[in-house]
Formats: sequence, C-alpha cells, structure tokens
Amino acid sequence: MRLAIGGTTVILPTFDVQTFLRAIDDEPIVILPSVPAIYAPGS
Repeated sequence: MRLAIGGTTVILPTFDVQTFLRAIDDEPIVILPSVPAIYAPGS
C-alpha cells in the first residue's frame, strides 16, 4: 500500500547478489516481495 501513497518501486532487471544487497541498503525498502530461492540459505 505504500506505493499508493507515494512509495517507490525498485525493480532490478536481473538478479545479482551485490546489486540486490546494495538496493536494500540504499533504498527505504519496507516490503520485499521476492521468489523463495532468494531467501533460501546457500542459494
């Protein structure tokens, strides 16, 4: 719902671990929808 009240969407064209972690660090991310493999240890 944050997007509806002026939030920002960050879309990465491809998955790269360093870019993904940098985006989390650089952007005010509140909600992180993603595929389960990204959350799985050792992926």
